[in-house]
Amino acid sequence: MACRYFKIKESELSGLEGKVAIVTGASSGIGLATAKLLVRLNAGAVFLLDLQGPKEDLGPRASFIETNVTSWESLRGAFDIVMARCGRIDIVHANAGIADTTDYVNLSEENGQLLEPSRYPYDVNLFGCFNTVSLAIHHMQKQSPQGGSIIMTASGAGYEGVTSAAYSELNYSCFLNCGLFTEELIIEAAGKHGIIGFLRAMKLQLYPKLPIRLNVVAPGFTESAITASALSTFKAVGLIIQPASAIALAVAPKIDIVDQVHSKPDHIKIIHVGAGASGLLMAYKARKMLKNFDLILYEKNPVIGGTWWENRYPGCACDIPAHCYTYSFEPNTEWSEFYSGHSEIQEYFVRFYEKHQLEPFVRLNHKVISTVWDDDQCIWNVEIEHDGQIVHDWCHVLVNGAGVVNRWKWPVIEGLHDFQGKLAHSAAWDETINTEGKKVAVIGTGSSSIQMVPHLAKGAEHLTVFMRNQFWISPQIPTDEQKLETSDRKAIIGRHYYTEDEKKAFRENEDFHLAYRKELESKMGKKFPVFMRGTPDNEMAKKVFRADMAKKIGPGHEELLEKMIPTWSPGCRRMTPGEGYLETLAQPHVSTVHEEIVKITPTGLVTASGQEVNVDIIACGTGFETSYVPHFKIVGMGGVVMQEEWKEESNIYCSISGPNYPNYWVINGPRGNWGQGCALPSHEVQIEYVVQCVDKMQREKIKSLEVKQKPTTDFNNHLDAWHKKHSVWAEDCRSWYKKNKKDGRVYIWGGSLLHLLKTLRTPRFEHYEIRYKNEDDTWAFLGNGLTEADVIGTVEKLTPFIRNSDVPWVID
Repeated sequence: MACRYFKIKESELSGLEGKVAIVTGASSGIGLATAKLLVRLNAGAVFLLDLQGPKEDLGPRASFIETNVTSWESLRGAFDIVMARCGRIDIVHANAGIADTTDYVNLSEENGQLLEPSRYPYDVNLFGCFNTVSLAIHHMQKQSPQGGSIIMTASGAGYEGVTSAAYSELNYSCFLNCGLFTEELIIEAAGKHGIIGFLRAMKLQLYPKLPIRLNVVAPGFTESAITASALSTFKAVGLIIQPASAIALAVAPKIDIVDQVHSKPDHIKIIHVGAGASGLLMAYKARKMLKNFDLILYEKNPVIGGTWWENRYPGCACDIPAHCYTYSFEPNTEWSEFYSGHSEIQEYFVRFYEKHQLEPFVRLNHKVISTVWDDDQCIWNVEIEHDGQIVHDWCHVLVNGAGVVNRWKWPVIEGLHDFQGKLAHSAAWDETINTEGKKVAVIGTGSSSIQMVPHLAKGAEHLTVFMRNQFWISPQIPTDEQKLETSDRKAIIGRHYYTEDEKKAFRENEDFHLAYRKELESKMGKKFPVFMRGTPDNEMAKKVFRADMAKKIGPGHEELLEKMIPTWSPGCRRMTPGEGYLETLAQPHVSTVHEEIVKITPTGLVTASGQEVNVDIIACGTGFETSYVPHFKIVGMGGVVMQEEWKEESNIYCSISGPNYPNYWVINGPRGNWGQGCALPSHEVQIEYVVQCVDKMQREKIKSLEVKQKPTTDFNNHLDAWHKKHSVWAEDCRSWYKKNKKDGRVYIWGGSLLHLLKTLRTPRFEHYEIRYKNEDDTWAFLGNGLTEADVIGTVEKLTPFIRNSDVPWVID
C-alpha cells in the first residue's frame, strides 16, 4: 500500500452515470462536495446521510436521510431505505468525522477526580466508518459480479501524525502530500490512522473474493466545519484546497495493480442451450481451450442428441454422406451406410459424449424458457423449467445451440385434429404406427416427406402423396466411384452399404480413411457453383437432375414428371437425394395429388376441387417454424425482446450474434450454412469463435462484448446484394430459407462452406463494443509485471523466442 498524491480535474472523471451513491457526513465540507460532484457527473441517485441536511438544494437526484453513524439501527435503516428505493448501491463514501479539543496529556479534573476523555469522536470517526463499510460490503457482495466502490476519508495526519511544530513552520511538503492540522485535531488523526489500518486489513480479505474496490482518500486542508478555526491562517498563505478539488481524489480513476500474472484468465460462467451436436462440441472445446470456467448445457429432452433423437420417422437419415457427417477431428470408421439413418447418427453422438466424459456439463430435462440481460451486472438471468418447476440460473455468456429448425408445426388445415385415424408429424413420430394394409396420406414434399414415402409405401394398401409444390430430387452426390492412390481397390464412393472389409480397411489405415473423407468432401465442395445462377455448373445441373429424375421414375410417367419439375434452379429449395422416392411414385398402389388440401374430415382429406381421399393414416412432413428466433424468450439491453425485434428481419451479424444482446452467440443462426454441404464444420468454427471471445473476456478483464450495429447492417446489405446477383436461393421458389416465402431476404450464408469457415475463423473484435470490468484501467490484465512463463521458470518457458528457424512462438 502506497500513499500517492493525485491532482485530477473534474473533466477527467467518468463512469458515474446512473450510479447509486451514499455519502455520510454530507451536510458540509468534503461530504457535501462529494454529493455535489456526483450529481454534476450524472449519478443516478445520491443519498446524503448526516444529522442535519445541507443548507442548499442539490436537485431531484439528491436525497437527505437523517442518520447518526454512531447508531447501528440508524445507519442500517438508512441503507435499507436506499435499497428499497433503488435496489442496489454502487458507491459508498464513508466520510463522517468530527474534531475534538480534548487534551490527552493534561487531563481535566473535577472535584479532585480525573475526567475520562470523550470517546464520541472515535465513535464517529472510526466506528462510524467501520459500520458504514460493513453495511456497504453486505449489500455490494450480493451484487456480484457487479460489486461496488467504497471510499473512506482519512487524512494526511492519519499517515504522518501531527505536531504543533509542523503547524507553526507551515511545512508545505507535508501539507501537500499528507495534510496539516493543529494540535487540537490529534484525536482526529488517531481515528483516521485506524481507518488506514482498517483499509489494509480489509483489502487482504476482500480483494481475492469480491469485486469491491476499497480505497482511502487522505486530502489536504479543506474548507469544512472541522477546520473552521484554522481557516484564516491558511487563507492568508493561499493554502486552502476547495472541497470539490479534494474529493476528486475519491472518485478519480483508480488503478489497482492486481497481483496476478499477465492475462491470467478470470473465472467465467457459460450456459449453452441444448445438448445436441453444437452443445457437445461446446463442452469438448471449452474443456480443451479454456481455463477457470463453469459450463452448463441445458437440454430439454431426456437424452442428448438433439434433432437426431427427436426425429425418428421411417426413413429418417442424413442427406450428407455419413463419412462427412462427423466432427472433423472425430471420424467414424463404422458407418454402415453411405447415408446413415437417424439411430446410427444418434449413436455416434452418444459415443462422443461418453468417450470424452461430457456428462458433468449436461442437465437433462431442463428447458430454457427465458433469458434477460442485466446490464448493471453484465450477466444473463436464465429461467428454466424442470420437473414442472421453474428454476433460475445466471451466466456471463449465453450460447444458443438449439437450432433454427427446432419447433415443428402442424399444417394449417381446417379439421386437422378432427381426423379419427392416426395423425403423425415427422418431427414427433408415433413409432407404434404400422402401415401394413392401411391407406396412407403424406402431406408435403420437403426432405422428411421425401425420405418417408418409400418406407410408408411398403406394405400399405395405398399411399397418396399430396404435393402442392414443385421440387427437384437430386442424384446421389457424389455419383462416381474413384480409385484413391492409397488403395489398390476402388474407393467406395456412391455405394449404399459398407462391407466389413471396407470398414476394416478404414480402421487399419487412417491415411486411407482420411483420403476417402477428403475425397467425398471435396466432391461436394466442387458442386458449389451449382448454387450460383447462370454458371455452367448451374445450367448443367438442370439437365443432369432432369435426366436422373426421368430415369428413376421410368417411362410412362412423363405427365407426373412435368408436374414435379420446377422452373427455378436446383438448390432454390434444399435438395434431397431421395433414394427410392421417384421409384415409389411409379408403383401402382401409389398416387399423387397436386391440389391444395382445403379440409380434413374424420375419415380423410378434401382438395380444392372437391376430391375426397379417405385414409387410415395421415403423415405430415410439413416442417418447422422458420421465424429464425429462439424458442425461448430473449430480453436484451434496454428491454429489447428478440422475438419482437427480429419478427420481420433478423438483425444478425455473421449468423452468430446481434446488437443489443451482449455476450450472446447463436450457433448456425440466421444466414448460416443451411443451403449446401454439412453443417458440422460450421458448428466447429462457430464454437471456436465463441471460445475465442470467452478467452479474450477472461484474459483481458472484459465484462461484455456486444456487436455494433454498423458492421451488422453492412454484413446484411452485402449478403443481400450477393444473393441478388448470384444465388439460386433468391429465385422464385417457396423455401424455409426465405421464411416459407417466394421472395424476401435469404437466410443463408452468401458463399461456400469454405467461405464461411474463413470468415469466422477469427473474431473481428473491432466490430464489437467492449466494456471492461475496470473502465479506468483497460490494461489491468497486465498484472504484476510477470508472465506465467516467468513464474514457472523453466528453460523452455523462459526462452520461447529462441529458436533455430522462423517458426511461430507463444509466451505462456
